[in-house]
Formats: sequence, structure tokens, C-alpha cells
Amino acid sequence: MRRTNEDMMCAARFLLATGVLCAALPVAAVNDSKRSPMDPIYIEECGSCHVPYAAEFLPASSWKSLLGKLSEHFKFDAVPDKEHLKPISDYLLKHAGPVTWFGKPPYPEQISRARWFLGVHQNIDEVGWPRIRKMANCGVCHPDAQQGKYNRLIEPATQYPFRPFNER
Repeated sequence: MRRTNEDMMCAARFLLATGVLCAALPVAAVNDSKRSPMDPIYIEECGSCHVPYAAEFLPASSWKSLLGKLSEHFKFDAVPDKEHLKPISDYLLKHAGPVTWFGKPPYPEQISRARWFLGVHQNIDEVGWPRIRKMANCGVCHPDAQQGKYNRLIEPATQYPFRPFNER
């Protein structure tokens, strides 16, 4: 059977997509019931400004770096009370994702730049999604994100356009 260029391109796209998804699966496949329980102090302090992201979403080195510069946390002073910093740090470092999930260093400090995140969210067209506005707005698609649960997904594909990865 003779292969055409179109067949070869289709196969290449499939292999690329499965490779990206396989890189993303370790974090994305963590069932919410198996995810480490969210620390209440972390939820209170960090969740008061943004979604309290699951600790597994970044490796320990990224959490250490972020915690070391909370006075300028994405242009905001996010330094918690002194009695809260240690429990937050302990929680994040204890439950951080293993470096094997994140590829080669340097590891990202933004979850939306992590290899697994980009693989899972590769088909989202931010321009066509006015409700999302930015990738950190997890609750638009993940209604339980504020509780650190991401498996339940609202499927907005019927309301907003997707642009296939190969058409970008």
C-alpha cells in the first residue's frame, strides 16, 4: 500500500498529538479523589486572590521560587501573615509534582506555561473565548477549581469556537 503525503502528515500529527498528551497525562490524569487534600490555610490565603491551584501543578523548585518572592507575586504583594507562610510552604513542597512531569529545567513558575498544562489545553483559542480572558481563569471550564478539583469540566465548545492545533 502506497502512502501519500496527506497520510504521512496525518500520521505525524497523530504521533505529535499523542506525544503531547502523554506528556500531559501524569498531572491531568490525577483523579480529584486521589489528589492531595487542599490545606485550609493555603485555600484561605492564596484562594482569596486566585484559584488555589493544586500543589501537583508545579514542581517543588517552582513553588520555592514563587514563595521566595511573594512581595512581588505577579505584580502584587502576596506575603501572608508570618504564622501562615510556613504551613503554606510545607503543604506546597510536600505535595508538589515530581520533576518528571515537567520536562527539563528550568521549570516554569506559571502553571499555564507547564508542559502538561499546554498539552491538555492546546486546543483552546483564547481570542475566541471572551469569558476565559486568560488561562488562569480555571473556574470558567472547571467549576470545582476553587476547591482544588479539576476533573469535572464544563464543555463550552458549543458556545465558543475551538481552533484545531494544526490550524494555528
